Formats: sequence, structure tokens, C-alpha cells
Amino acid sequence: MLSTLSHICVLLTQKSSARVEWNRLLFDTYIPQAWAILLEVLVNRDHIPNIFAVWPKAQADVHSGDSIYWKKMPVDVAQHALELDVWPISGTSPPSYQRISSLIVEERSVELEGVVAALVRTGVQITRLPKYLTKIIVENFLSSIQVLSPGIAFLKLKVCCLP
Repeated sequence: MLSTLSHICVLLTQKSSARVEWNRLLFDTYIPQAWAILLEVLVNRDHIPNIFAVWPKAQADVHSGDSIYWKKMPVDVAQHALELDVWPISGTSPPSYQRISSLIVEERSVELEGVVAALVRTGVQITRLPKYLTKIIVENFLSSIQVLSPGIAFLKLKVCCLP
């Protein structure tokens, strides 16, 4: 009887361990990939007017329970979306999208509304992200992007507008 009970405990532990690994694989890899591809489909086929409405939302900083699987979802989706044309170009109508590496990232700062509008009118391509997404991109993928700054604006204006 004791050996049967011990065997059952081992099986339950293995099942639990397998379930945890399965969930980790789903939530760390497959769901973020699928979500990023869905963003691309929504942009290209459905011409969604606000792509950020369907991005995963910022998650609470939890350390246990099922919520832990969702915690990294916005970061993981962003990682898969870096190389996709799902980043909206400010000032385009209908909305146009490119890879984030070819755009300047700006955090929708109210103080910079006029500056962004002027830059966009001169042909500088900017994407304006929600604050939580800007934070994710800057903290995790800074080497893949250009963040709006006086120096970056000067370089872009020099390339597109100055003789």
C-alpha cells in the first residue's frame, strides 16, 4: 500500500511538473508569437484603426498563481512584434505601419505634441506608443529602437530636410 501511495505521489508530481512546463511553453513562446501574428493580420487585413487597443495590457507584478503566466505577456509579444510592420506611423491616414526599428519612438507626451506634429509634417516618421509599452520597449529592447530626443530629431531632420 505504501509503495502504491508513493507511486501515485510521484505521478502527481510529474503531472504537475509537466503541466507547469506546458503552461510556461504556451505563455512564454506560443501565445506571444500567435498574438504578434494576430497584430500583423489585424493591421494588414482588417485595417484596425487603433492597434494598441488589442495589445496585451500591462500586468500587475505578481509572484504566484495563474497570473504569473500573464505577467510577461506584453514583453514577450513586443519581442515578437519588433520585426513586424505593426507599429503605427504618426500622422498617417489611413494608418500606415512599419517595423519599430525604422521609426522614432515617442511616449505620447502632451508636452511634445507640437514638436511631434512639426517633425511629422517634415517627413520624420514617429510612432507614439502607450506609456506602458514605451517603458517595455525602452527597458528591454533599447538597442533595437531610437527614442525621440533632440539629438535624434536633429539627425533625422538633417537627413530628410537639410541640403
